[in-house]
Amino acid sequence: YEGAVGSQDTNLRLALEFRRTIDEYVNPLGSVEGDWFSILGNTAMRAVFETAYGLPSEFALIDVDKQVEELARRTESFFGRGEVAVFEDPEIMERMINRFLAQAEVANGPTAGTPGFAALSLLQSSTLTSSAGQINLILSNA
Repeated sequence: YEGAVGSQDTNLRLALEFRRTIDEYVNPLGSVEGDWFSILGNTAMRAVFETAYGLPSEFALIDVDKQVEELARRTESFFGRGEVAVFEDPEIMERMINRFLAQAEVANGPTAGTPGFAALSLLQSSTLTSSAGQINLILSNA
């Protein structure tokens, strides 16, 4: 099922995988830090956390201990505790998935199905972004 969904929408596949597997990352190495190291070692889980927390692609380039600290800090900030175990709570897990999908949508920008997309396209057209177009737009609303 995840594969079929993933062929249409990678972010939905990642969200489904997160929901299905997050419990596997709680205490696999017997420590809070070990849980985070396990998350960082899985490409899909890493992508979910990096996207949900709005982390730049350069995040992967910093020291891994600093990455763990940052993930724990942001998890505590958003969900009250800085441990992977916080996602055992179904409500918090759903909040994380919703956060991930919302951030992914923002990162991808508007699509033709986005409300107001036609108006946004018109506003971004060269006629309206030129100086004369902007002046005409302002004067037409005066």
